[in-house]
Amino acid sequence: MKPSTRIDSSRRRRAWLPVAAWGVIVAIANSVPNPPALPESIIPLDKLVHFGEYFALGFLLLRAATIIRWRRALLWALIIGLSVGIADELHQAYIPTRVPDPADATADGVGVACGAFAFILLRRRATKSEETES
Repeated sequence: MKPSTRIDSSRRRRAWLPVAAWGVIVAIANSVPNPPALPESIIPLDKLVHFGEYFALGFLLLRAATIIRWRRALLWALIIGLSVGIADELHQAYIPTRVPDPADATADGVGVACGAFAFILLRRRATKSEETES
């Protein structure tokens, strides 16, 4: 009998649960009307925060898309991550004292891409180490 290539629903839920949980955390964090001011720095710390939030999202999105075997998983992870970043910035237009910032959306997009590529690199490294152990 040929093994099933269909992904069961519990595996699908386990794949997407970290993505959903992180998405909720990001949405809550970016919905605060008066976020605490970050200290002055040569490096714009708010952009680093955006990069970090979306780095994790990109990593988790590609992980989930790979687990459930989506075709073109990287493309979908990037599209979904960028869409969430843009939606987040547009959402901030409706929050008192917050404004959408194209530079934040750019940091979000770069973070998503770097997080997804970090997942690829870690997965390749894990695959290589498994091959050398065999």
